[in-house]
Amino acid sequence: MIKEKLNIITPVLKYWGLREHPFEDYVLKGETLRLFTGRDYELNKLVNALTNRLNGLYGARGVGKSSFLHKFEKTVIQDGLPVVYVSMSGITEKALYREILAELLKAIQKEQIKINRKYKVNAKDELERLENSIKETNESEVGGQLVFKGGKKEAKEKSLRIHDEESAVKLIHNIINNSQTAFVVIVDDLERVEHIIDNDNAYVRFISGVARTIDESFSRQGIAFVVSLDEKFAEKVKQDLHNGEGAFSFGTLVGLPSFNPQETIKLIGVRLRDKKWSKNIAEFIDEDAFWLLMLSTSGHPRKMFALLRNSMEYVEFKKKKLKLDLEIIKHNLDEPTKDYDDKDLEILKYLSDKGAASASDIAFQRKVGLSRKPLAERLKTLKDKLQLNCNKQAIGNTVKDIYSLPTVEFND
Repeated sequence: MIKEKLNIITPVLKYWGLREHPFEDYVLKGETLRLFTGRDYELNKLVNALTNRLNGLYGARGVGKSSFLHKFEKTVIQDGLPVVYVSMSGITEKALYREILAELLKAIQKEQIKINRKYKVNAKDELERLENSIKETNESEVGGQLVFKGGKKEAKEKSLRIHDEESAVKLIHNIINNSQTAFVVIVDDLERVEHIIDNDNAYVRFISGVARTIDESFSRQGIAFVVSLDEKFAEKVKQDLHNGEGAFSFGTLVGLPSFNPQETIKLIGVRLRDKKWSKNIAEFIDEDAFWLLMLSTSGHPRKMFALLRNSMEYVEFKKKKLKLDLEIIKHNLDEPTKDYDDKDLEILKYLSDKGAASASDIAFQRKVGLSRKPLAERLKTLKDKLQLNCNKQAIGNTVKDIYSLPTVEFND
């Protein structure tokens, strides 16, 4: 007997004729990976980087690093490699290696990783030790107090069975050296440590220490680590390497950018179709409204989903036509934090209506109320932000930059 799926049908869903919301913001994994969109280049780059002992994935918060790593995990497994997936608890940085060890031991228990028979490791007993040690570390970090009911003797015996970070590193080292299986370790949410430590320098030292430990203690051909990082640390690594400084052992750093316009349209379409929206994207959102969505969120999925949710709720509340237009999107922007200027919107509207144009075009300048130099500066900024097309056109001794909107298919 198949159980009926439980749903809470809110007024906005009823009004739009949907049973589930298309723009829920959650980590994609398992069945929901069917909603994963794009990222082919980054996925291919990270898979090809697995000959390195350590690689990093970085990007802004909410850009989809965890969802990407779950897709990466599935891709690697399909290629025949076991994956040990570690999600940082977010409570303390002092349990990292024990959390890695716990997932390694679970993989050994499931026989996903095979160990040399001469090396004896009791995965069940070691996991019990880890349970006690991680609990103790977390409780002591948040000001809790462990109580051993059996008094000092039992407390002493129990403390002997507890893994500290040093013993966890040693056991990971031995497991890796005695593994008969090539495998990949993913450490997700490592950037959370930055908020636990709350000190940029200490955070950099911590990540640098992790890199050195992996390089020196866990280094073996056929074993690869992939960790998630924030943008600031990735930029520091790049800067230090460029300046010939530091001793970072990252083989490849893969950046996860926000979605470009065509990827954003595809993402919206995938989400709508999954929730049984029967019309095309052009019937869900106007082209002008879409460009404002891109302009105000830069294709950042979490920001974009929040704006689309608010706009859909506004349509329901005002009992408007089931379509997001420019004014609806504009009304639902968070004014104090909106990341666009009305002049930029006018520029995009002109390019949408008139096609390709140069900052030196008088009609263009008059329509948007800007002279050539400030218009040229804004176009350059929009090119980077929205991936506007920019072609060089020689006219006599002058070379003009001709800008146009990227091609976006609204009727897929």
